[in-house]
Amino acid sequence: MGYKRDYGWEMEQRPMIFGNLTAMLGKAEIELANRFEYRIIKDLNDYIRYKQVLSMEVIPFNFSWLILFAAEEGFYLFNSERFNRSRLSVGTRIKYNSTFEMKLYYMLEKNKMNPGWDSVDILGLNMYFDF
Repeated sequence: MGYKRDYGWEMEQRPMIFGNLTAMLGKAEIELANRFEYRIIKDLNDYIRYKQVLSMEVIPFNFSWLILFAAEEGFYLFNSERFNRSRLSVGTRIKYNSTFEMKLYYMLEKNKMNPGWDSVDILGLNMYFDF
């Protein structure tokens, strides 16, 4: 994986382990997604990061093409930073047909900065094409 920085490209190796649980609760699908990463970045200390996502999707009023969702994400670093990022998001997915899907969402992201937390508001539009 590569990142563009002010001084050029930085490469990262990131082996991961996933463990996800999914359950149906009436018309709602609830998922708990877990990911452990070992982040290896040149010229920085390697560390382990845990990402957890709790999400819920609901199809309202028997509209199979419209899906509402809400999610919470948390990031925990196994170094001196500890819990350093949190995200809350709500939105909708619209499935037009088997090849095109659109996702519109709002996300509130909080990042741990010295001495407190910084907030970022994100409005997103994702389009998916499957051929």
